[in-house]
Amino acid sequence: MVHDLTGQRFGRLVALRDVGRNKTSRVLWLCQCDCGNEITLSSNRLLHPQGTKSCGCLRREVSSQKATKHGHAGERIYKIWSDMKKRCNNPNHKNYNHYGGRGIIVCEAWNDFPAFYEDMHPTYKEGLTIDRRDNNGNYEPGNCRWITPQEQLHNYSRNVFITINGETDTVLHMCEKHNANYDRVVREIKKGMPPDKALKKYKINS
Repeated sequence: MVHDLTGQRFGRLVALRDVGRNKTSRVLWLCQCDCGNEITLSSNRLLHPQGTKSCGCLRREVSSQKATKHGHAGERIYKIWSDMKKRCNNPNHKNYNHYGGRGIIVCEAWNDFPAFYEDMHPTYKEGLTIDRRDNNGNYEPGNCRWITPQEQLHNYSRNVFITINGETDTVLHMCEKHNANYDRVVREIKKGMPPDKALKKYKINS
């Protein structure tokens, strides 16, 4: 059942009209922000209790204020937090389709870096990357942990499915079937290279 959100307010946003569906068949809504900008969001990002509440202006205002106070703007953990939000909130980000484009969001509390730092810094070590235990879950406390880049690649290969010539399987299994170097294939796919090209490029000569 499609809920009519026309005229409803979500934080600084007011839903104007239904403008179609995204790749996962979720209804897309054109919204007007109080600052004057318009933004298109899926219904789940509006209805989720920790979903999007502005076109990005609220987040920028808060981040700008906090960045001058928390003293971590130059640290790697701050960049991880910033990149995490871009993947989920910026449609122009190269990996948006794998995150925000399929409904993955950053919880409302973690739009504030100090809250993210308080939750995640105690277990953080240099060189680790952020990972979601549930690949379909959001970036939020309880679903995130720190793992090594090698573990990240393994999880990606094991959990993410790709389709080649009508056949669908995990990245890891596809690499085994096509005799390709899966570490390199995964890196290229995450950078945006089509899976079939990545498999062909890193095929291991027997």
